[in-house]
Amino acid sequence: MCVRIGNGFFCGLKVALCACSRAAEFECDWKVSPTERCNAPICGNHAKEVDKNKHLCPLHQRVFDAWRRRHGVGSMAEYRAKLAGQGVLFPAETQDESQSQRAGTSVRSSP
Repeated sequence: MCVRIGNGFFCGLKVALCACSRAAEFECDWKVSPTERCNAPICGNHAKEVDKNKHLCPLHQRVFDAWRRRHGVGSMAEYRAKLAGQGVLFPAETQDESQSQRAGTSVRSSP
């Protein structure tokens, strides 16, 4: 397989491709379960960076945008600030962490 990268073509490389057939630069970071992510390969044209080094594929961009509209949130930074003011944890944190926070303990080991 040959892939166009910049002004040249590279053949014989095993490169993950976006749905548009371009070389993928990112993988989708959407959580599909507590331990797994979507990991769909996405090119720079289709990846949406929603947080620092967090990218979404077009499908999960639509899901995320609908979620933001329902929660009245413009950006992830705004969302974190909103949650911090309410004493709520960021949704990416595990259930064990949120249960221990309510109990006043921590599951994280100290350095």
